[in-house]
Amino acid sequence: MTRDEQDGVSIKEKDRINAAYNYLFHQDWFFALNVSAERDPIALLDKRISFNPGIGYDVWDDGKRTLNFELGAGYSNEESNGEDESSTSIDWRLDFAYDLSRRDIEIFHNHHIYNNLGGRKNTVFNSQTGFKYDITDDIYLNVQLNYDYDMEPAEGTEPDDLIFLMGAGIDF
Repeated sequence: MTRDEQDGVSIKEKDRINAAYNYLFHQDWFFALNVSAERDPIALLDKRISFNPGIGYDVWDDGKRTLNFELGAGYSNEESNGEDESSTSIDWRLDFAYDLSRRDIEIFHNHHIYNNLGGRKNTVFNSQTGFKYDITDDIYLNVQLNYDYDMEPAEGTEPDDLIFLMGAGIDF
């Protein structure tokens, strides 16, 4: 959830929820199931819901580093600027994390690209890149840059969005 105001006017009002499940079926290969929902009234996106099963591969997955990617196809429904459209979609994801030192500092980059094959033929790119510092096994601080790009934004809206975040979190 992202909210921002400038001079008393709301300039950012974005909500996004992602849920994922991976099932390792053969050494480094996994089946994936991804579900997401988002809305951004300022960008005239009333809702975007997607359901994408896929297959993925773990290039690295040990205590110090992670690199995996997945490719899937599924269903999406988007309501934007008063128009409601459903479509099949292609889904690409990449997750990378690398422990830079023994001091529990990690660099990470995750991105997600999906392309609607019908309806409003649109390609959307979402990414998160940053650093994470583990204070304890469960509590961390992070500095993060989120970048979103919509190739076919609603008329009168910007195609890209950049957010700089500093925060804390809990792993469980």
